[in-house]
Amino acid sequence: MTLIRPIAQSDFESWNEMYAEYMEGIEQETLNKLWLWLVDSSHDVKGFIAENEPGETIGFIHFRPIYVPFIADIGGYVDDLFVRAAFRRNGVAKELIEAVIQFGKDKNWRGIRWITDESNVAAKKLYDKMATRTSWVTYDIAPL
Repeated sequence: MTLIRPIAQSDFESWNEMYAEYMEGIEQETLNKLWLWLVDSSHDVKGFIAENEPGETIGFIHFRPIYVPFIADIGGYVDDLFVRAAFRRNGVAKELIEAVIQFGKDKNWRGIRWITDESNVAAKKLYDKMATRTSWVTYDIAPL
């Protein structure tokens, strides 16, 4: 059984390890700033932790509201989703997404959106079951 709960201050070490696995080479300064956002209840960026029965943190999801001008409403956006390799393909990612869906329902969001890499075959199998794939192509201008 997996417990999905909001990220807490006490999760820093395990979250820090997982995020370093998720995003190889990320600078600690960046991680520290993101952490401050996640534990600041007034910040828009939120996160959930997945915890297995022995209490080990095994995954996380980060999300935030997005404004959708063409419908003049608010939706949600998933920025990061990670499950430790040993716990993948056991429904943990699905449970994390479902927790965001419930959060969005509670906030009256119109929908939830995210992107993934085209090569992320395993994740896309799950996403194709849970959401509608769009035809939108993503462009980035960075750094500014």
